[in-house]
Amino acid sequence: MKRLSLFLLISLLIFSGCAQPIPRSSTQERDPPSEPVSEVPDNLPANNTPAPEAPSDGPSEALLAQALQDADADEAEVTVLLFESYAEGPDQISVLLFSFEDDAYLYEFIGDHLLSEIDLEAKYLPQSAYDGRFITRRQAKQIALAKVSADEADISDYDVLLDEDDSQVIYQIEFQLEDQDHEFKIDFYTGEIRHHDVDD
Repeated sequence: MKRLSLFLLISLLIFSGCAQPIPRSSTQERDPPSEPVSEVPDNLPANNTPAPEAPSDGPSEALLAQALQDADADEAEVTVLLFESYAEGPDQISVLLFSFEDDAYLYEFIGDHLLSEIDLEAKYLPQSAYDGRFITRRQAKQIALAKVSADEADISDYDVLLDEDDSQVIYQIEFQLEDQDHEFKIDFYTGEIRHHDVDD
């Protein structure tokens, strides 16, 4: 009888809120938090320091001024899509592509000297132009040489020109190999051989 009375008393205390339930062991599984834990942003490195901003290398003032003057445009009116500078032997080659109104302008410089200028409708630009992908003069040359299984020492009268052909930007390459004249048109953005002609 005493046991039954004690059991009823404990039950009454628990249900009335006067007694606290026994805490669970720390080894037991815990309830999930009422609010979700915020996730670490994807752009933060493991040490949680902000990721550094990408360097903003752009055309020099001299190169940009030449291009803008040629296009008869102001800097605020153009959108630079591509700028890249690379060494080609002793020369420094710079490539600048920007859009202005409905047109796109592509410039190639050696040092500060304007070498090539191409004006075409912006609607003809491939996606690779917006992605900043293109091939260099040397890469275009290697593609042409590989096509004819030749080395640089095997050819003569080599010439390359950045040009436009049927609204496509191409490297026009010409050279002589074993008394044959070769002419290539190689896509500026992809390196695809668009044309190869051989004259005896």
